[in-house]
Amino acid sequence: MYKKNLNAVYQHIDECIITDSFAKESPINNFWFGCSCEGDCLNQNDCFCFDQYFVAYNNDGTLKNLQSSEPLYECNDCCSCGSSCGNRIFQQGSKGVYEVFTTQNRGMGLRTVEFIKKGAFVIEYIGELLCDAEARFRSANMKPTESNYILVLREHFGEKVLKTCIDAGRYGNYARFINHSCEPNLSIVPVRFNNSIPHAALFSLHNIEAGEELTFSYAGNVPESADVEEIEIRKKCFCGSISCSEKLPFTLNAFS
Repeated sequence: MYKKNLNAVYQHIDECIITDSFAKESPINNFWFGCSCEGDCLNQNDCFCFDQYFVAYNNDGTLKNLQSSEPLYECNDCCSCGSSCGNRIFQQGSKGVYEVFTTQNRGMGLRTVEFIKKGAFVIEYIGELLCDAEARFRSANMKPTESNYILVLREHFGEKVLKTCIDAGRYGNYARFINHSCEPNLSIVPVRFNNSIPHAALFSLHNIEAGEELTFSYAGNVPESADVEEIEIRKKCFCGSISCSEKLPFTLNAFS
């Protein structure tokens, strides 16, 4: 996923759009079971949801394991617990205040107006949900001057890899303005509730000060290629981090 045109026009949306191609290729399975907890599930000893999955959050709502890319399952509409349950952090929405701004050398970016605690849910990457073929088609038919907003969320279930493609080019939210960094302060975690569609949730990897730019790695968990010709056509990285690889991750690797 490569960075953005300054004058890019898009329609702001609050939740992902399910395209016909995505719905046809990825049937949506609803969750029909939930816990019977009264109040906050974090205070229960026999929560059905925790028995099925695991306790992902601390009592203050921060994520326990920031290094894990395992999918996270929150309580759903079949659960008895309320909307303020400690296992509904993502569903409670972003609590932060963010500002789109013009960076020095990377087009538009997104920064936080307020302090963000380590492990906090920051924002969801929102756009059109595409099937793999449509994502490949859109990426392959972009002009060299166009920006690619397609994020490929990869999940590993044993030997199977599940890919969810989210394109924020035409429709999206402020997360589309987040730049790449080789030393990011955000990490993407797949979150599910109510059905099988994963949400690309961005959590803070460490404390983030007010005014600091928000970043995540466009490579995700896709291994980098060492092919010389491929490296030559990759765009230059301007993140400025000490461990900068000098080239942005190669988008098409994400579709392999």
